[in-house]
Formats: sequence, C-alpha cells, structure tokens
Amino acid sequence: LDFILIMVLRTIGAMKQDVEKLPLQPQFKSDDDRAFVRRLFAEAVVGYNDNLALVEKFTENWDVERIALMDNIIMTTAIAELTNFDSIPVKVTLDEYIEIAKFYSTQSSSTFINGVLDKMVTSLTEAGKINKIALVFIASLLESLKDSRITPIGKLYIVLPPYKVILILILS
Repeated sequence: LDFILIMVLRTIGAMKQDVEKLPLQPQFKSDDDRAFVRRLFAEAVVGYNDNLALVEKFTENWDVERIALMDNIIMTTAIAELTNFDSIPVKVTLDEYIEIAKFYSTQSSSTFINGVLDKMVTSLTEAGKINKIALVFIASLLESLKDSRITPIGKLYIVLPPYKVILILILS
C-alpha cells in the first residue's frame, strides 16, 4: 500500500495544476506490453524472497531493513527481469531501473542501486543465471555480406551464455 501511495502522490505532484481536462493515456501501448507487465509482476512476486536475499548478500554492510522499501522493490524487480527475460539486454534493464529509482526513490538511490545491481549482474552471469539472447535478422547479416544473390530465409538467434556462443537458425 505504501508503494502505491508513493506512486500516486508523485504522479499527482508531477501534474500541471492549470490543466482543466487531463486526457488519460492508455495503460499499455500494446497487448505485448500488457503481457510483459503481467509476467514481470508475477516473476517479481514469486521470486521476491529469493531476490531480497540476493540484495542482502550484495549489501552486506547494510541492514536490508534499513534500505528504503522502494529501493528493495526496484532491485528485486530488476533481478526478476534480468533472470527471466532473456531477450532484454542487461544494459537496458539496468538503465530502466536506475531511471525508475531517480523518479520514485531518494536522491542517492539511483547511485546505490546502480552499484548493487552491477555487482549482482557480474555474479549472476558467472553463475549462469543470466543468459541473454540477441536477435539478429538474417537480412541485416546478409546485407553486410553485400551479396545480392542470397535471400533471407529466417531469423538467427545468438545465445550468449557465459563463456560460449551458440548460433541457432530458425527457418521461416
């Protein structure tokens, strides 16, 4: 409830007072966005205790109860995204959650969260818990070859688990 109240107060505080009619924006840009939010929420809730224990491990000089509640929520949700959404690059996730911290938490939170998440990413990647997939369309790959006689036939997935690269060709 505290989280919701903070979000509502910050959102209302950011609104312009001179606007008589404020048009409501759609909640989601697409059905894919809605599905992403639902899945992220489910993963964050289900994994909250494990992710909070991970936060505690990487903030050993801090008592996890002394860390702002919002910071814990931001970091545990970021961990859920990092470990469960293979197609989202690590840098994108980190950038998004640092921006969320700047808006919804304390002044020093974004720097603190950045440092903690950076250490966690290194550890989780080495442990094989973060495996990202880079999607490359064959058309752009073939374009770089400059051979007009070759026609794209599908999508190429490059799986980047720690220390090895696996190429998977999906024919259309």
